Order: sequence, then C-alpha cells, then structure tokens
Amino acid sequence: MKIKKIMAQGLIAAAVFTSALSGTAFAGEACADDEVSVIAADDTAGQLRQEIVGYRYVLKDGIWYRRLWSYTYGKWLEDEWTPVP
Repeated sequence: MKIKKIMAQGLIAAAVFTSALSGTAFAGEACADDEVSVIAADDTAGQLRQEIVGYRYVLKDGIWYRRLWSYTYGKWLEDEWTPVP
C-alpha cells in the first residue's frame, strides 16, 4: 500500500514537472540568426503566471480519494476528499 502511494505521488510530481517545463523557451530557440533580445526588468514585472494545480491521491479503506492541491500557493483548493470516479 505504501509503495502504491509513493508511486502515485511520484507520477503526479513527474507530470507537474513535465508540464512546467513544456512552456520553457530556450535562448537558442527564441533568437534567430544570433540576434540578441534585451528585456528590461520593468517589462517582466507585470506578467501573469498560471497557477500550477494537481490532484493529490490517498488510499483509505481500499478506496482511492483525490483532492485538488495548489502547488503554487501550497494549499488545498477543495474542502474535502472525494472518491476517484
């Protein structure tokens, strides 16, 4: 049981990590023909960032439950655990 819980948490963490990296632009991709892009610090301060959320799972009495978790703010977004459909 404990191994399943650890594996489920590992899969969730891997999914969140992969989705966080999918939107990353690297300098080599962003600049064509060795152009240099300069962005002032003032320009990036007003950008909005998407909240990272995901379900946390727990096994209680042989039934899987899930609850929505905000990885950005470190808090629950749902009041209680709900059975996984």
